[in-house]
Amino acid sequence: HLFLDEDLSNQDKEIVICGMPRSGSTLVYNLVKEIHGFDQKFIYVKDNNEYIEAVRKGYKLIKCHSNLPIIKKRVSSNKAIGIFTHRNLLDIAISFVQKKRNTIEEIIEQQIIQNISYKALDLAKVKNMVLISYEDEISSVENLIYKILKTFGSNIENDKVSQIAEKYSRHKVNKIGENVINADVKKKFKLNAINGFHENHFFDGKSDKYINLL
Repeated sequence: HLFLDEDLSNQDKEIVICGMPRSGSTLVYNLVKEIHGFDQKFIYVKDNNEYIEAVRKGYKLIKCHSNLPIIKKRVSSNKAIGIFTHRNLLDIAISFVQKKRNTIEEIIEQQIIQNISYKALDLAKVKNMVLISYEDEISSVENLIYKILKTFGSNIENDKVSQIAEKYSRHKVNKIGENVINADVKKKFKLNAINGFHENHFFDGKSDKYINLL
């Protein structure tokens, strides 16, 4: 029933951003939202039922870090558009440490990087999944916008691309950190309910920082 529900199959394709943590997935989420003009709150799901509920409610853009069967089924069968962001695993580990989410000892003992990589391999190989590299695309917001446009076969004026790139440039995104709201006191991070940026997103964002820090 998770995959063959008639109500779900009659919906327009939803877009799911299902990248690795700390890999630019929230940035991609916001760029897709901006390009398509989606007027919706930030939606993050953790399991199949939450995913189904979001689609039934008419949300067209969903973010998820879990390796859900429904994502693989809907993307591979062309019922949804999947975008998977990925990043050097050592940089992800350092990012966790910098933001005090985990120590290096915890990352090793809890096999955090192994678990992320297993999920990544499973999702990245899904038929029709679009892959976006943190190192290759997210370093240039403008180039990333053009890749997203190409993914959807869309086109907008170059001036509009520049405006969106400026809006989500690193220095502008860091300013959002001053305005994050505590949407739910039970959440681990203070969260902006509109764009999904939370207090853990604001940092240098460099690639290969593990070389000096690990």
